[in-house]
Amino acid sequence: MKFNLKYDVNFSKSEVNFLDVKIKLINGKLQTDVFTKATDAHFFLRFNSCHPKHSKIGLLKSQFLRIRRICSDNSIFKKRANEFKLYFQNRDYPLRDIEFAINFASATDRNSLLNKTNKIANDRVPCVVSYHPSITRLPSIIYKNYKNIIENSNLDYLQKAFPEPPMVAYKQPPNLKNKLIQTDIFKVKVKKQISTTNHKCNRSRCKLCPIFNESSNFTNCISKKSITIRNGGNCTTSNCIYAITCNDCKYVNIGQTGRMLSDRIAGHRSDIKLSKLGNEKAIETAEHFKNFNHSGFNVTLLDHNSNWNINDRLFFEDLYIAKLKSLSPNGMNNRHNDIVKYFYKAI
Repeated sequence: MKFNLKYDVNFSKSEVNFLDVKIKLINGKLQTDVFTKATDAHFFLRFNSCHPKHSKIGLLKSQFLRIRRICSDNSIFKKRANEFKLYFQNRDYPLRDIEFAINFASATDRNSLLNKTNKIANDRVPCVVSYHPSITRLPSIIYKNYKNIIENSNLDYLQKAFPEPPMVAYKQPPNLKNKLIQTDIFKVKVKKQISTTNHKCNRSRCKLCPIFNESSNFTNCISKKSITIRNGGNCTTSNCIYAITCNDCKYVNIGQTGRMLSDRIAGHRSDIKLSKLGNEKAIETAEHFKNFNHSGFNVTLLDHNSNWNINDRLFFEDLYIAKLKSLSPNGMNNRHNDIVKYFYKAI
């Protein structure tokens, strides 16, 4: 493979270029100016592109503030600002917005731009959505309805989680560039297949396999509520939500665990055994088998996610309790917290 590379060496005793700064020595003093390469076409983001309006205004401000920061002389700043004004006009930016950005940069003290600024901490919860021109009113809708939602919910945890209105943050939606161009041309992307069916691990000593349901859906026979399993797994899956169904009465208990599912079910077996021997600290599952003298049960994996933390698992546990209506008297679950009550009304 032949490469036709050309190197240019520039030497000067009066000026030097570094990144986007041109430094000149004039009458014993250093003067700074904006430096751009000859190959720079100034292809800024087009104004009619599918991006939020504030991103385009932010681009204008940042570019003219950059010129203001680099140029040590006001006359040089005005000259460069007029050049960039034409660049932005060629990218269909409104003249009013360009001049507003130029005036904003002109009114800004250059010394303040040369000093490092500390960002103000923002603790607002982000609401991340893919950008689309039709949802530009979403921030105002959230802001207008935030107070009514918080005051009428009567849920303390909701007020603690959202002391201020959520901050809408846009993420880039899929586009042709992402679809057609790969960063690494030698890397073949293989789409990971997500199984929606549970399957046994088939380990030789696994005690969960004989009672593990290989299925793609689950039904609470008491409440008649059903769900489709989104993420299938097996006995070794961790960070998951599961259902225990009594073989005798078909009552269901929804649980969560960060451990391997087979280890958690082994814990349930131990609890049931100890409760029948007189342990007074039996949890709801063991209490059911003790009170009704039932013995056998089967297990279904409902959902899992390797990135979940304890709060995530508790949230989805409550969600599935509500979806399957497994609270007593339709199941073994007896936790009546605010989230479950809310989901019960909403679902």
